[in-house]
Amino acid sequence: SFKFFDYPSVWYRENFLGEDSEFKGNTASVTGTICHYIYEKVSKGEPVDREGINAQLIAEMSDNPDVRIDEVMATYPSVAMAVVNEYVLKHQTKNLWMEEKIAVEYRDGIYIKGTYDRLEGTILCDYKNVSRVPNEPFPFKYLMQLMAYAWALRKTGKVVDSLRLIYGIKPTKTLPARCLVADRAIDYELEQQFKDCMDLIADTCLKAKEDPSLVYLLFKSMKLKEA
Repeated sequence: SFKFFDYPSVWYRENFLGEDSEFKGNTASVTGTICHYIYEKVSKGEPVDREGINAQLIAEMSDNPDVRIDEVMATYPSVAMAVVNEYVLKHQTKNLWMEEKIAVEYRDGIYIKGTYDRLEGTILCDYKNVSRVPNEPFPFKYLMQLMAYAWALRKTGKVVDSLRLIYGIKPTKTLPARCLVADRAIDYELEQQFKDCMDLIADTCLKAKEDPSLVYLLFKSMKLKEA
């Protein structure tokens, strides 16, 4: 998780102390969650109940001030339709796995855990909901996120040789919702970058367990310093 690098003390509290994340969702994340649900349903050939989605959205998010329900309901249908029509329906295959949980030990009690979006043959895919075309089609943090799942899947015996980001781009005043796809082959350089990141995380965690007095230094927070 890149929270380890961006918000190390939060990462420590969540992963070492078991504290719940303070993030309960915002307009963008909720829109993305609904779109993911639709992509999975369409891929499985199952019906999508828009009225049901809206009702559940209102019921669950009405007390969350960070979620603008009206904006979510106005945005998700066009974004989902763009991705479904431009990607999902064109990439139906028998060798397709979706929304599977995975947990594989990396080293000495350090696990890679999570739920990947889509494994399409040997291509590991991740859906992203964005407001504009990204300046960099395949940001480094997304690369490492997908590489973690790719590494774990390989350990379970699946073949993964490339990564794919499937962007659902929100409509603007002048442009409709769009779908953009970015691909990246898994090569030696990418594998080494991932190993370096994971070894840094693993070594830091193991050192924290070995010497708790260093926790505040390792995770960059004086609040974590022992009294």
